[in-house]
Amino acid sequence: MVFQEKLIFNHQDHIPKRFGNSKILNNLEVHSKLYRGLNFASFPPLCKNGQTKVSVDKTPLLSVPSRVKGIIQSSNFNDYKKLQNHIAADLKPLHDLVLEQGDAAWNVIKNENGQIYCSVWSNKGYIYTYCSSFGRRFSNLDNDYHALVEFGFFSYGTQVGGVNSFDLSFPSLFTNSSVSMMLAKTMSTIFKAGLGFNVGLFPLRLSQSAEELGLFNVNVIIPEYAIGSIVESIVFILSNVNSSTLNDTIHSRSIVHVYNWDKNSDWNISSRGINTLSPGIEQDSRILLVNIGKMNSDTLPIYNRPSSTNFNCHISSFIYQNVPSKSNSFSLQFIKSNSNQGFTCVFNSSSQGTISHNIQNRIIDPNTCTQQFSTSNTTLTSVNGVPISVSLDKNSNLNNIFININNLLQSNY
Repeated sequence: MVFQEKLIFNHQDHIPKRFGNSKILNNLEVHSKLYRGLNFASFPPLCKNGQTKVSVDKTPLLSVPSRVKGIIQSSNFNDYKKLQNHIAADLKPLHDLVLEQGDAAWNVIKNENGQIYCSVWSNKGYIYTYCSSFGRRFSNLDNDYHALVEFGFFSYGTQVGGVNSFDLSFPSLFTNSSVSMMLAKTMSTIFKAGLGFNVGLFPLRLSQSAEELGLFNVNVIIPEYAIGSIVESIVFILSNVNSSTLNDTIHSRSIVHVYNWDKNSDWNISSRGINTLSPGIEQDSRILLVNIGKMNSDTLPIYNRPSSTNFNCHISSFIYQNVPSKSNSFSLQFIKSNSNQGFTCVFNSSSQGTISHNIQNRIIDPNTCTQQFSTSNTTLTSVNGVPISVSLDKNSNLNNIFININNLLQSNY
């Protein structure tokens, strides 16, 4: 008989080696009470006459080994589902521990360089928050101090990791570690909300977390231009840390993953749903705007070492849930940075889960795409020599859609 290995959380001897030599300071619940007194004594009330803006510094960065890159670019959905299940086996226990214990699940750890992280880990993987920098940005014109704070995850069994980087602007400086703790507290709440989250919960919980840490009068808002990137960043986190949240036995959903393997260009994405609901926003037909970065030397700061063989690409994730008894559709327009070239994807989805698509290698009004819809699994096109693949995995309750930009693997077919 083979006994299941007991999962041990947050053991001192099991601190992820990639954090460096680290020690546990305390759990977040206890440590935040200590910081509440220190911050209240050290820093005056912030933002009395203004607001703190939160935006996305960069779209989520995904790090995958060569095998997983091949699964994504070849749209091997059978292997992709196995991959999702493996990631879930590694990371969902951490997600569930946060649901059960809240702030007490997170540990505050300090490495030999004095860097402080908030993390939850096991011998299967880890999640973390970390404020990588806090100061004036070279190009910023607002005279604010910008804190770049990350949420990241890593699955040991699959060697798949991801990181989101958020930008919080403040009128004055305080400790980097306070920002890390603000985000960890906020993500505990987002985990509880799941895909039912409203995007307004994110800045609200950041504001409340600041006060819990003794930083008063912090009023965090999301600028209109940043709503789309905040929504898709949270969707990316939830769909990886707890992929089971994607399944809904009542409503039919479609999740679109956009992978940018283009080393030369960012792409601007405009997403819109008709008679569909998207996590984070209440208004039907709202347009979400996102910029997805080019594939370059960006690395996952905690994971990668010079010997790493992983491939890193920026990713955007969108979810559309059908409204029952109505004709449902959603569209994505892609414009290559510094040009007027791009492509348009329009999808029609029924309440029974059937889905069809119309892919055009130019920018057109999605409302004009009323004919030539296809139910093929993969459609190939190109924009100015950049090969594009759009692949569908049609299921009754969850449609997976991959859009690979500069998919050299599919272009050779």
